[in-house]
Amino acid sequence: HSRGWVSNWYQPTGRITKVESNAPEIPLQLSRGLVVASLQVELSEPVLNRFRHDLLAFVANTKATGVIMDLSGLEVVDASEFESLERIISMIRLMGAEVVIAGVRAGVVASLVNLNVDTAGIIAAMNLDDAHDRFDLMRADIEAERVSEAVDEGSTEWSPRDVDEPDNLDPGDAF
Repeated sequence: HSRGWVSNWYQPTGRITKVESNAPEIPLQLSRGLVVASLQVELSEPVLNRFRHDLLAFVANTKATGVIMDLSGLEVVDASEFESLERIISMIRLMGAEVVIAGVRAGVVASLVNLNVDTAGIIAAMNLDDAHDRFDLMRADIEAERVSEAVDEGSTEWSPRDVDEPDNLDPGDAF
């Protein structure tokens, strides 16, 4: 890693930002179809630029359906850093994935609220386990909505939920 790479990354403002490899890397891993990004380093513009670049590429390459941003390692997040994270969240959502922020410390929450930072639309969880549970609930809601729409449309498509109710079993059905 002695030689750094530089990549141009287009920003919506129309300006080109350099993404340099000498910025610390945020570890990304795939867990149960979700990207887990563990932010454990002090945030700065170069760190956030590299994180955005790496995370968007990772989501695209893995076709992940969601991202958990673990902020438990951050003691301080100022308004501009949080706004940068919100822009990254918007980009991930435009790619078709959802984002849950996990592990935000009480002091960070208090600072953001005291600075009147708009947190509407942010899905938060206490920790990584809670974040995974939130994604499980979102998936269940999506599945329930899909089944409800199929029933409303008069679909005769079989659903795994049919097995839960013995009255719904037809002896003529082949499994």
